Amino acid sequence: MSRYLLIVLSNPVEGKESEFNDWYDNAHLPELLAVPGVLTAERFTLADDSYSKADHKCLVIYELDFESPEVAWATFAEVRAKGEIDPGDSMDRSTTRAWFFVPSIPS
Repeated sequence: MSRYLLIVLSNPVEGKESEFNDWYDNAHLPELLAVPGVLTAERFTLADDSYSKADHKCLVIYELDFESPEVAWATFAEVRAKGEIDPGDSMDRSTTRAWFFVPSIPS
């Protein structure tokens, strides 16, 4: 297995900020943390007084332990297909971005 960080930037659907926050904190993060290989998840919201303009309001950092990013995506797809992850309808998927990062110096 290998350690990765999955970085996700997202936004709520316009007018659904409260639903988005509730879904992310009380449904999505707990569901993903229940997936074997997902070690941690921490969500951040853009500070009002940020130094630079940002296109995203939400940042989530997941620490993962999978063979590869492809295996991680396949695992998430399998869990979603089983209905174990609620996709919600308050996230603006057209603006969501995600990247895998690997340690610069392998452990």
